Parts: sequence; C-alpha cells; structure tokens
Amino acid sequence: MVGADVDVRKELIAYGLPVGTALYEKCLAGSGVYALGATMVVKAELASDPRQVSRLMTEGTYMRQMETYAIGPKVYRTGVIQVQHSSRALIVYSILERYTCDLGILSDLESQMPSTVIDSTVGWLLNSLFRRVAYRTRLLLTDLKPSNIVANLDMILLSTLTPRVRISDVILIDFGPEYCIALPEDVHSRTAHVTMLLLYSAISTALGFQRCADVIASYIARLSVDVLGAAVAWMDHQPVVQTAIRQYTTSPNASTLFAFLLQPRVQGSETQMYIYP
Repeated sequence: MVGADVDVRKELIAYGLPVGTALYEKCLAGSGVYALGATMVVKAELASDPRQVSRLMTEGTYMRQMETYAIGPKVYRTGVIQVQHSSRALIVYSILERYTCDLGILSDLESQMPSTVIDSTVGWLLNSLFRRVAYRTRLLLTDLKPSNIVANLDMILLSTLTPRVRISDVILIDFGPEYCIALPEDVHSRTAHVTMLLLYSAISTALGFQRCADVIASYIARLSVDVLGAAVAWMDHQPVVQTAIRQYTTSPNASTLFAFLLQPRVQGSETQMYIYP
C-alpha cells in the first residue's frame, strides 16, 4: 500500500511546518489535524493518485468559499507536499484558523464544565449557520455530524465564584465534495436549509449526541408539514443525501427517516424533541 509507512507529522515538520501532536487522526497513516502554534492548525491528508489529490484540492476550494461567508475557518494557505522517499505519495495540506473544540467533544465534556454549553443559543447559531450555507452559497452540505462543527468558547464571570462558559461561534470544517452539491436553479434555498436541519438532527441522534440534536428541535417544529414534506420528497431524489442517511442511520431513505414529522399535528400540543430511529 502506497504511503502506508509515511509519517505525515514528520513530513510536515521536514517541509517547514513545525506542527505539534495530532488533535485528530483520520487513519493510521497519520492523515488528520495537527496543532500549529496556539492559533492555527494544519489539516493534512495523504494521497497516492491524481483523483484523490483533485478531490482534496476541490475540498480546499469549497473551504475558501465558506471562509468568505463565515461558514468555515480562515484559510491561510493550501498546498501539496511531495513525500521525500516516495515517488507517488503526496500530502495535501491546509493551514487553518484554530477553534477551541468540536460539538461532539463539548457534548461529552459538558458534565465537567461550570455551566451548560449546548443550549438554546447554540441552536440559534446552528440554524443561522445552515441558513448562511443555503442562502448565501446556494450549496447543500450533508456530512453534518457534531465532530464536523467546531466552536469557540467565551468565559463569562458573573462573580468571582460562578464563571459561566458559553459557545460564542460555530463553523463547519469538512467540505468533502462527495457531501456537497450546488443547488439547481429551480430549487429554493429554503429546501437546502430544511434539509440541513433535518440531517444534522438525525445524524447527531444516530451517533448518540442527543443534546446536540435537541437544541434545533424548536426550529424544525416551527416548519409546516407542507414545507417539511416538500423538503423530504426532494431529499429522496438526491444521492448525496441518501449517502449520508445510509452512512449514519439505519433508514433506507429520507421518507422513512422523517415519516413521523409528516403526520398531521394536534394544534396546541407541546413541541417534542425529535428522536430518530
């Protein structure tokens, strides 16, 4: 296997990027995210053929586009490194703005923090984030797991004894082309916005991050059955959506996954948090 013996971290250092320990490793070959000082990270992935390099460079293009709309992190540099002892292995890298933590880790650590961090404010931030993707870029993103959303934290000192931690900002960090599509001209941005709300909630729940899903339940509950039905019907015909649903849930399609949302609602009933099969 080409590149199986490549130490990506050592290659980055030899190239002149003095990275620290991995914050996240994608595989044993060392592809992942590495700390670069206090304010930056290097996202690096090993590639062994032109198609993979092209895919990674396309992801970098999406990332730069998302930076423009405050959807993704600031991108300082993107490039390709030729692995020193291999004629075929390449490392595609991006130097990015560093965020504190992803939502999945924050959800796991919440019980150890001095205050609740996954709260209604986070729901508002996520809803706004997905809206910017849909309305400003006219893209649909579907790999919407909590670990692909990173956050910055603020510390609020209400008194010397009761500090409060809150999430101040959230952005997306993964823009793999296989999970991104441009909306056709005849598709309204609202359809993509609703699709992303539904996918994020379903994927979060399927991965065991129910708190992450609960914070956007009220935004889904405000949508009419007609709006939800139109979005779900459209989702059933999008391969990029079907890929995400089958990867993260046990449902075969969007209609099955979200069937309970399309039932007539009892007027005046309380909003229920959505639990997906």
